Amino acid sequence: MKGILLVCCAFISCSLFGQVADDFSDGDYTTNPSWSGDNGKFAITDGQLNSLNTGAATYYLSTPSTLATEAEWGFFINLKFSTSGANFVDIYLVSDQADLNATTNGYFVRVGNTADEISLYKLEAGIETVLIDGSDGLVNSSSNNPFNIRVKRDNNNLWVLETDDGATGSYETQGTVVDNSINSSTYFGFKIKQSSAASPVNKHFFDNISVTVIIPDTQPPTLLNAEAVSLFALELKFDEPLDQSSAESLSAYTVDQGVGNPISANLDPISLASVQLIFGNPFVNNKSYQVETKNISDLNGNNLLNQTLNFEVLIPEIAEAEDIIITEIMADPTPKVGLPEAEYVEIYNKSDKYIDIAGFTLSGKQIASSRTIIYPKQYAILCDEDDQGHFVSYGDVIGINGWSSLTNSGKVVGLESPADDTIDQVTYSDGWYQSNSKKDGGWSLELIDIQNECGEESNWLASIDDSGGTP
Repeated sequence: MKGILLVCCAFISCSLFGQVADDFSDGDYTTNPSWSGDNGKFAITDGQLNSLNTGAATYYLSTPSTLATEAEWGFFINLKFSTSGANFVDIYLVSDQADLNATTNGYFVRVGNTADEISLYKLEAGIETVLIDGSDGLVNSSSNNPFNIRVKRDNNNLWVLETDDGATGSYETQGTVVDNSINSSTYFGFKIKQSSAASPVNKHFFDNISVTVIIPDTQPPTLLNAEAVSLFALELKFDEPLDQSSAESLSAYTVDQGVGNPISANLDPISLASVQLIFGNPFVNNKSYQVETKNISDLNGNNLLNQTLNFEVLIPEIAEAEDIIITEIMADPTPKVGLPEAEYVEIYNKSDKYIDIAGFTLSGKQIASSRTIIYPKQYAILCDEDDQGHFVSYGDVIGINGWSSLTNSGKVVGLESPADDTIDQVTYSDGWYQSNSKKDGGWSLELIDIQNECGEESNWLASIDDSGGTP
């Protein structure tokens, strides 16, 4: 269902909500509610408000809206061009004038500009001030920038700006700020700044607009997630902004198994919903803990008396040479003996470290792009991603996009870290099979002694397993 424009009307005294429904599907934006301004420069296209201006101009549409405090504004916008300092849109949440070019006092969200960002501004006595400076480069496409945008102002005058990149329903906080400079409004609307370039012509789209009263918050904050970011640091994420004094109280947090209270607690100054704790006693890697929180309040004074949450500690460590080694190479899987008819390389973490191989390469091809932990004394099978399904029954397997084929007669196989440090390297040849029949295919080469990395040819041999290898 498309958004409904809920406009609080001054003459309503018995209800929290005064509302007018408008989803643009009727093809008419001039009534119910009434949008006015540069009407000839807009139209309804496929159920969305669409710009029609063909030259350099600053033009707008606005509609009556008296909500300025304890309110939530939401809308969809898609700018199908590259934004710039000459091509952007200001969405006036609060304006003291119907003519948005004449607004002297208000609040607006700017989408685009030189930094291609989404930011919240205040306009007071005609002077613009950035209140929340959104992430640079957020509006980064030259042809499609769909966003849901949501702004909240609560009864403590805390403003929260949230963006949903791609209009997927998942919002990210761009920042928070407390400001009570302007407390009344008469209009809500869109103001477009457009250059003479061809790219932005008819490329501004708006939809799903809502302006509504915020229901008073009477619920305490909830701890959503606890993540160990080091052996001494824990990051907690709550579902709403917190009161700083209670959030930074050291006695508000306790971790079991002897870790105790933190020695510091710092509230994220942007989101106000994330707290980083530093402990004097370290966590133990690959172990489960429980954190207890108590007497933490939100900005409305709702108090979280007590909550516990379990978390796992798994902190990756830096790999050094030969921490992970190559232990098996299937260069010639044809003719099939027993294993899948596919090349593979087996690796083994012979260290006591928990190593994240994201960004590692095998023969120049990236193994994994996201966090992938190889535990101490753990094996993993590396193969072409198209062959990954063939090996899942044999153990942990990682499919590589763009697998570098292994040469039957021999090749240098190197395992390198993201810093281009060589972790292990093997230069094999078909002479290492020490068997004329096995070197013809279907058998892997296996490392004999994992502690003897200098053995080279003398430390490798064709597999003696009946299946042709032991991945």
